[in-house]
Amino acid sequence: LDHILVMEKSFPNFFTNQKAIVLCLCGDFDKFSSMWSNVLDGPTKCRLMSTIFIAACRYRCIGWIWPLTMKCPFTLSASCHVEMAKYLVKTIFKEGESASIRALDSYVDFYEQSQCFTFDESA
Repeated sequence: LDHILVMEKSFPNFFTNQKAIVLCLCGDFDKFSSMWSNVLDGPTKCRLMSTIFIAACRYRCIGWIWPLTMKCPFTLSASCHVEMAKYLVKTIFKEGESASIRALDSYVDFYEQSQCFTFDESA
């Protein structure tokens, strides 16, 4: 992240996508959120969605992703479904069945928002 921030000073807005990915992978969802509505355009959001989703599952911050709005169809990769399954299993053991069911319901709503009911098997 430090390297990208240095490069960003020399080339403003050139490393926006890379910065977004690094923030996600570092679990800094607060900084990433500020970029979501103001900086990232629709096609970029669609391209990043699988990465964002996987990071949110792994950092157990999945509730952060549900309110994100998308104005274009996006696809969740097969890896997203695997990570969500792992998240649900951990949630059952840590927080109980009702918390896991709520997370699953939110996931279904989010998946329906994707407007794309195909699996991207390339991941």
